[in-house]
Amino acid sequence: MDKRIEWVDVAKGIGIILVVYGHVLRGINTAQMNVPQNFFYNSDRLLYGFHMPLFFFLSGLFVEKWFYKKNRIKEKIKVIVYPYIIWSLLQGGINILFSSVTNNPMSLKELLANIAYNPYGQFWFLYVLFIHYVLYLVLRKNFQLTQVLLMALFLAILSPLIKVWIFESIFFHFLFFVLGAFLNNQLSLKCINNGVLFFSIGLFIITGFSYLTIPLSGYLEFLGKTVFSFCGIFAIFSLSNFLLRFKISSFIKYIGYMSLVIYLAHTIAASGFRILVSHLLGTNNYCIHIFLGMIAGIFLPIIGYRLLEYLKIEKYFFGRSLSRGS
Repeated sequence: MDKRIEWVDVAKGIGIILVVYGHVLRGINTAQMNVPQNFFYNSDRLLYGFHMPLFFFLSGLFVEKWFYKKNRIKEKIKVIVYPYIIWSLLQGGINILFSSVTNNPMSLKELLANIAYNPYGQFWFLYVLFIHYVLYLVLRKNFQLTQVLLMALFLAILSPLIKVWIFESIFFHFLFFVLGAFLNNQLSLKCINNGVLFFSIGLFIITGFSYLTIPLSGYLEFLGKTVFSFCGIFAIFSLSNFLLRFKISSFIKYIGYMSLVIYLAHTIAASGFRILVSHLLGTNNYCIHIFLGMIAGIFLPIIGYRLLEYLKIEKYFFGRSLSRGS
């Protein structure tokens, strides 16, 4: 069990690094920092083709254990809904306060509306994730896990027909969430060897190249993204277990352990640092901004969390203490 948790933390670490990269890249592109558009399009399409399904899959790995807990909804309100509201208000408030220099200014009325039904920024993940837990609970009380998986597949197939993006996201990603629950006891670390790793990486490259170069629309886009997501999850699963052989896995595991902190705060950190670097260094070099933005987006949230932890007020921002597990 411990080793299984280790690979999950490594996978979360890889995933959150990709999340930060994607948001930094989008930020500097929106800020018109001369990002080559072919580079931006290719990076953005590949990244957003699989990295969020990965996080829903990883969350789903533990949903069956959660299903049998007492006070399960209360727990998720504490660790998902509370941080969602707090950090939406924080990031949105900063956006409003510094609207003259941010990429996407908004009003207080827009912010409150977004929190309620149109999640703001990266926080859509928490919004959708909480709905997944509630939906899983309702379905799982009445059906076997295999039946729930078939229902999730049906909802995913319906998702391209949904015109409201948040509902489309709920329907599409629920498949990966339930797949995590279904495969929880089926994943065998013993099967991961160099051959499986190379096969999974090769499959990921082939499907990624196809997803990137073949024009897709409608259901073909849905099928292409779904297949690419499955291959991406398989590749990250294999790579994460492979990396456990090396010392670098300890660093990636720590990043994964702090992934929620990074996810909540990285946009504020990276965007603020981008604006600061632009003014102090007077450069719009996209390579410099990607590198510094990722450093800021990953490490400043961790430093900030440790400071809040030192002051013993981290629970007010994150709903719990990571170190004390409460």
